[in-house]
Formats: sequence, C-alpha cells, structure tokens
Amino acid sequence: MYAAKIYLVLYNFFSQTINVNSPISRTSIKTYSTKHFNCMTETEILIVEDEILTSETIKLYLEEFEYRVKDFAISYDEAIKSIEKSSRKPDLILLDIRLYGEKSGIDVVEYLNKAAYNIPYVFLTSQFDKQLIAKVLETNPSGYLIKPIQKESLITTVALALSDKDSSKTPNSGKIKIKEGRMNHIIDVGEISHIESDHIYCKIYLKDNVIIHSRNTLTNLEEDFRFSEIIQCHRSFLVNLNFVKSYDGSKLTLLNGKTLPLSKSYRDKIYQKLG
Repeated sequence: MYAAKIYLVLYNFFSQTINVNSPISRTSIKTYSTKHFNCMTETEILIVEDEILTSETIKLYLEEFEYRVKDFAISYDEAIKSIEKSSRKPDLILLDIRLYGEKSGIDVVEYLNKAAYNIPYVFLTSQFDKQLIAKVLETNPSGYLIKPIQKESLITTVALALSDKDSSKTPNSGKIKIKEGRMNHIIDVGEISHIESDHIYCKIYLKDNVIIHSRNTLTNLEEDFRFSEIIQCHRSFLVNLNFVKSYDGSKLTLLNGKTLPLSKSYRDKIYQKLG
C-alpha cells in the first residue's frame, strides 16, 4: 500500500513535469528498442536499490518507455533470492553499490560471476570518487549512473546495455564468447554440434571433436543462442540443427553418428524447424 501511494504521487508529479523537448523522445526509444530487442515489454529489469523513492522513480521512468520491472530488492540477500526464484533471469540489473546490510552491489556481481550468469548490470550510486569508480570499473559493468537519476541518462544507459547484451548473443559475426575457467574462447557458432548439461557444467561439443567445459546452465546457454540454429531437444541437451542427419520420435542422429535424445515436449518445435 505504501509503495502504491508513492507510485501515484510520483506519477502525478512527473506527468505534469515531462519536458516535451527532451533530447530523447518516447517514439525514438520505442523504434530503436523494437528493432534491436524484439519488443521492450519482453525486457525484464531487476532494480536492486535500498531507497524506495529512488526505486519507484526509476520504475516510473522505465515504464514510461514500456520496459517491465521484474522485481525490487533492497539487500544482497533479496537480490540473490529474486534472481534465483525464476528460471528466467532478468535481462538487466540496475544495481546500487550501497545496499541494506553488510554486503554491497559489488558482492552481487561476484555472485553473478561465480554462478556464471550472463546478466548485464548498471551500477547506481550517490558517491563519486576515483577509488570507488576504479573498483567498480574492474567488474566491467554495462554502465554507471550517479544519483539522483536523470530520466534521459537512465533510458540511454539501459538501451545501450541491452544493445550490448543483444549484439553479444546475435551471431551477426558468427562468433560467441564461452568462458572455461579463466580462459575465454571465441567460438564460431557454426562449429558447435551440440551441448550437454553435466551437473553445474555444460559440455560444448565442436565439430572437430574438441570439448569445452563451461560453468554455466543450459538455460543460460539456450538464451545466448536464441537467434541461432542451436535449440533445446531434451532437458539435458541443446543441438545445432545444421548437424542433424536424421530423426524420429525419440532421438536425433547427428552427422558424426552420435545420437541425442528427443523429448516429447520439444518434438514439435524440432519438427517445425527441420521441416
């Protein structure tokens, strides 16, 4: 109820004070985002911020441009709980550096890295000092915003962060980065025949019989390959359809003779793709 009242107050205020001559127009953002991200309403953003008014203001700005706020969190524990409670992870995290409790936004980033979640994040802070900026930049964020948050800066930063994420997943160049321990492999998407889930790791099989072990989930990898011919055929497997030689109702046979299980829940999609 309290959050709802704040939302209404802020909504009325900003509705009356929108600058129609703003350098960012609602139309231009919608056009850009529709072109690059399919549809902005599909984009889910997690706000991790311990100041309620700041969170609600950001929510208002985002919803004005039709971004969807997935959830709110005020602490490290709430942020992790929000990230883990759904199989679909947020497309972007707006992350305050100073959070409620002992742990900070940088601790949240460390968790994301350990869990191998490829989620871009933008830091929020009311502090501006060289040491803090240097520490933050070491984490390779998608952006950095100084509070109080300005609408134009927020929307521009969000659009760019999502654009970077989208371009890293779209095989326009035919390549994708896969992390194996401390090694980063730049792989041609067309070289991948299939991917197998193995507990907390995934085995990525290349056509030259090389296997890369990545600490990642099949769900994350499927999202990374969502613009390619690599799709899920079983709860433990992704397959590159270009490597499928034959198939029936229960299995796929690859060009190298290897067979992969085909689950009923994925059968129709596979059949449709293979024609």
